[in-house]
Amino acid sequence: MEFTVKASGALNMRPSAFNHLVGKNISTAENDTMRPAREIVKKPIPDGASGILKATKFERATIANLAFSISNKHPLIEYVEEKTKPHVIQAKNKKSLAFKGKGGMVFAKKVNHPGTKGKHSFLHAWEFVQAVFQPSCQQAVDAAFEGRAYNGGAVSRASPTVIKI
Repeated sequence: MEFTVKASGALNMRPSAFNHLVGKNISTAENDTMRPAREIVKKPIPDGASGILKATKFERATIANLAFSISNKHPLIEYVEEKTKPHVIQAKNKKSLAFKGKGGMVFAKKVNHPGTKGKHSFLHAWEFVQAVFQPSCQQAVDAAFEGRAYNGGAVSRASPTVIKI
């Protein structure tokens, strides 16, 4: 009499290989979540604020460091991100302020700024991560238990090994 047992997925792996696969899958899920979040933060920003956007740092997740981050420590980021009330802007160290207006360059000693609505892109990115990350991690862990790599929507399956007893 002959019995055939098919061992596949996590049952067919050494613990170290399984741990590596879980780490790789979670890292992939984190980076799949980070890409759209990064695009939310990169949305167009007001003229003159491009230097603030350049200060934004994006760090990818790796197997060794299962964390990703989007951060910006520019001192003026809060004025782009958050709502501002109408206020007066006055020239301090120069004779006048200079900015682009509808008819070209405008020079003035003071300006009545109307305020801004705020971009809120970091908040929108965080809301996206909260909605998507946990289900992506669950899919990544499920894929590891099935012995396959997690590639977002597409997965590559490892072929099961046949053991004859």
